[in-house]
Amino acid sequence: MKEEKSKPVLAGELLLVIGVFLDAMGIVFMLYSGAGMTAGASVSYALFLAFPALTQGTWMYLFQGALVMILFLVGRKLNWSYLFSFVVGFFFGIAVDFHKMWIETLPTGFAFRVAYFLLGFAAVSFSVALMNRCLLPIIPADLFSREMSRILQVPYMRVRLPQDITCLSVTLFLTVVFTGRPQGIGVGTVIAAFTLGKAIAWFGERMDRRFTTRLVWLRGSKKGNAESA
Repeated sequence: MKEEKSKPVLAGELLLVIGVFLDAMGIVFMLYSGAGMTAGASVSYALFLAFPALTQGTWMYLFQGALVMILFLVGRKLNWSYLFSFVVGFFFGIAVDFHKMWIETLPTGFAFRVAYFLLGFAAVSFSVALMNRCLLPIIPADLFSREMSRILQVPYMRVRLPQDITCLSVTLFLTVVFTGRPQGIGVGTVIAAFTLGKAIAWFGERMDRRFTTRLVWLRGSKKGNAESA
């Protein structure tokens, strides 16, 4: 991304920190709305319901750590960006647990739940667009699809679509078996599947008009990018 003197230049590291914090908040808001969450976040929630001895945030970074391990095994080489992504996923899990502590104290009426879903959807869209411009590897769930596409030399959607279907299938199986009914999947999941990418692009286009990005503390790092939440 070329820098233009007419635009402010923001630190990519700062965008990553803000993006992780807002993305975690958006995921928790979508979950609390009861309308369903994104496919990438649903597995950790299902694991939390099935095995509540660990927090949802803990399951989130364990699940994403497993994705990183798969990348190492398939790629057959040590890649610093995968390790960095796992660290990001670790703090993302902590942020999820933090947001759950205060969001779950909010009222739960129907109008509130609609507002929570809309707010969560907007937060996820905005945060992913922000992290797309941080020039660093980001959350493993997003990194996984891109890197598998590169390693296997297949189009991105040939990896992402099966990944999302697998996540939703695992979520459905675990929640039905352990709770007796599907949880974490709802009309919001369908809405997110068809509109989240467009919302991310909408925010991204407006960001590109207003600022550019460079690394301040981690100079020399390769550019990172996410396709969706």
